[in-house]
Amino acid sequence: SVSDLVALGFTEQQVLKMAETYPPIMDCTLADLQQSVLDWVDAGFTREQLNQMAASAPKMLDLDVESTLQLLVQVGFTRAQVLKILPSYPQLLLLDVEETIGLLVSAGHTRAQVMKMVIAFPQIFELDVEKRFELFIAAGFTQEQVVTMATKQPAVLTVNAEEKITVLLAGGFTRQEVMKRAVTNPNLLLHTADTHKLAQKVDYLVNAGFKHEQVLKVAADFPQLLALDAAKRIDLAVEAGFTRAQVLKMAGASLGYRYLYPEFLGLDLKEKIE
Repeated sequence: SVSDLVALGFTEQQVLKMAETYPPIMDCTLADLQQSVLDWVDAGFTREQLNQMAASAPKMLDLDVESTLQLLVQVGFTRAQVLKILPSYPQLLLLDVEETIGLLVSAGHTRAQVMKMVIAFPQIFELDVEKRFELFIAAGFTQEQVVTMATKQPAVLTVNAEEKITVLLAGGFTRQEVMKRAVTNPNLLLHTADTHKLAQKVDYLVNAGFKHEQVLKVAADFPQLLALDAAKRIDLAVEAGFTRAQVLKMAGASLGYRYLYPEFLGLDLKEKIE
């Protein structure tokens, strides 16, 4: 009941969310809930972590703790990795992880690569992996290239590859360059906004002193540039004591200057200086 869960330390707001997500939780007895809480804490989670986890995945309070954790260990996670992942992604307890791991291995990843991928991005278990690979291949990538990109940045499988390529083409990239650069740095696809926003960012950087082709090269090497508010970042660098010319040179905008450090725009310069 609501009162039982509140008595265990959950807020009324959390209880309402839990009841909506997993209605059977309301039928659990207070004794069963108390035992489940004790078992999860004994497994290595704090009460604060448990409350947050159960609010998102209340079914966990209706599971046998040790057998559930053992299943994750059997598919390749270490106990320490489980304790690290679950507080931020308790849904992992409710998903068929073995099936997704098997699909990724079948696609061409080694099991070791897969474990690194799912630890870095556990949300991959929510994806239709086969369909995601098909979308990238339909966009022109080879199976091997998709494997390479997903190994480097598993979150790239969440994007619509053709849509992102279309946006970058509108921004001035060639398709060949996008394909080549994306395999080297899949963040190029991950950080690309819609056509209008990309055009605005490119225009601003050109007006700030970059040549158009320089913007494309810098963005290809440092895709996070496409996700930054470039205008604000340049202004912050000037406030930190740099001249505008120095900012542009350090970011790679100066004529004849090799594009060495576009990451400069992503730093908290004032904090670094202090």
